[in-house]
Amino acid sequence: MTTTLLTSQTEMEYYMGEEGVDLRIDDTAGATGILRAIRRASNKVLEYVQGRYSVAELNGNDWVTDITTIIACHYLSRRRGNPGLFEDEYNEAIASLERVRTENAHIPGAGTLSDHLPGFSNLTVDDRFHLGKLRVQRGISSNDAYLDENTSRDPLEFDEV
Repeated sequence: MTTTLLTSQTEMEYYMGEEGVDLRIDDTAGATGILRAIRRASNKVLEYVQGRYSVAELNGNDWVTDITTIIACHYLSRRRGNPGLFEDEYNEAIASLERVRTENAHIPGAGTLSDHLPGFSNLTVDDRFHLGKLRVQRGISSNDAYLDENTSRDPLEFDEV
């Protein structure tokens, strides 16, 4: 499976400086080291937000690019056993991603997968049944699952709740 890359070497060079990036890839790994850091950072961001946002919404989003760049720069700086740079920024980025995962924050400019619209069910009591008397009137309730079904059903037909 191919990972969607949410940042680039150019973004990393903007954040760390070209020389800062070059110092960390001056061995034989070269661009592979950068790509690996970008891939790891992209996977980390997707781990937190992919359940709420589509990859298409995340790709090219400035906030996501910034967060992913910070994480990628941190990963690259830890390469070869070096102490990690940008530790505070990394921790802030992870905390922001955790707030997004727990729905205490939103990614600016990105639409969520869920529409968050309220719904309602019209209920009735059906005395024909000894247990489970409460029934949903499908035809006049707002649940999307009801609306997608065959609409030729009698709207007064009930479903057990």
